[in-house]
Amino acid sequence: MTLRHLLSHTSGVPRGNAAGRGEDLAKAVAEYLGAGPKRTPGTQYEYWNGGYALLAGVIERGSGVSYTQFLEREIFGPAGMTSSGFTGDADLDPERDSWGISAQGKPRRASEHPYGSYGYQYRGMGGLVTSVRDLHRFDRALAAGTILTAEHQRELFTPQRDGYALGWRIDRAPNGTARQSHGGGVRAFVSEFRRYPEADACIAVLCNRDDRNPGEIADHLEALLFGTSLVRAPRAEPLDPKRAAGCSGRFAGKSGALVIRSAPGVLWAGLEGEKLLAAVGASEKLPWKAEESRLAAQAVEIVEALGRGDAEPLRSHMAKRIPASWPDRVKESLWPEQVARHGPLRGVRAVSLRGHDGRLEVLLVLEHEARPRQALVAFSAEGLELLDWNGPAFLVEARIEIQADGSGRLLCGAESPKLVLESAAGKLAAVRLAGQRLTRE
Repeated sequence: MTLRHLLSHTSGVPRGNAAGRGEDLAKAVAEYLGAGPKRTPGTQYEYWNGGYALLAGVIERGSGVSYTQFLEREIFGPAGMTSSGFTGDADLDPERDSWGISAQGKPRRASEHPYGSYGYQYRGMGGLVTSVRDLHRFDRALAAGTILTAEHQRELFTPQRDGYALGWRIDRAPNGTARQSHGGGVRAFVSEFRRYPEADACIAVLCNRDDRNPGEIADHLEALLFGTSLVRAPRAEPLDPKRAAGCSGRFAGKSGALVIRSAPGVLWAGLEGEKLLAAVGASEKLPWKAEESRLAAQAVEIVEALGRGDAEPLRSHMAKRIPASWPDRVKESLWPEQVARHGPLRGVRAVSLRGHDGRLEVLLVLEHEARPRQALVAFSAEGLELLDWNGPAFLVEARIEIQADGSGRLLCGAESPKLVLESAAGKLAAVRLAGQRLTRE
């Protein structure tokens, strides 16, 4: 029986073997493996949580630190997952702790142990306390190669048996491209996480009621993402295609720009410009706000230096929790891959920035010889903590909901800022948003 068998649920040990528990690893190994596999390892897929408890033990023996410490050091830190931890962690913010409602017991907090302790009856197979934003950061760290090389990711996402890879289910999205996903559930909480590498997108659904179906919710979000006909956008009537096309375009003013595009039945908007982002509540004020311009220039400097083969600006400005070897990996592997795909770098410019979740996010345009690309750089108070070569088109994207009176709502952030739409000859000519008038370019 190999580690790969445990990772791919092909160990041959039946699903019902949940004998291991407690803090004694040797005892847990004997309890989980005492009866041995019932089938030849590698010949059949059968989901068995106990294999992941054994893998947690392997991590602890191999690293010399606890399973939770290892993940915090090697995944949470490099990925910037500042709100993540495990059940029982004393340093999780109790003010942000979610209450879960269970159909099979009384309510409980997310950070409380569902099985008495974080022993080998649960360790390695669950117990992560996280947020949708942190799962998005995890996705971005995978996409940027921050926590796993391209070679290791190919191993991670290669199916072994019945469409199951190493901890991921692999199948197809509605548009035929790859989907990497997994769900989970424990008393009072259920979840679904999906990645679409070719679309550079992910979906994370966290439910604090265990009578909900997160996979069904993810299906609806997936339909909106790919413009399929499973559902229409919530609370909005489908737009007439001709009217939607008349709304599409770029609308700019002194504070920034709103770029509107149409999808089947709905309108989507991308926002540009830090003043406009702040005006609609999509950017927060940071205690180190005076540093914004300097950090934007620093982001440009870091990428320009990489274009010259110099990783030292990246090394000197990154947060201390990021592994010391990362700049060398970027210089020797990730950056050459970027150049091979898009051509030599001709220039870099910062196009938008915002304060978000305690970080300053800088959106860069990289002028490669073949085609321009977007990159996202994020700084915390400790330094650079994210460099994503497959950056978003906009720092903020939102759905536009058309109201009965012909006005609109921009569904972004905690509020839904109102849009006043000014049309001429059946075509949207200008938009008023947060006191700003943005006209069609």
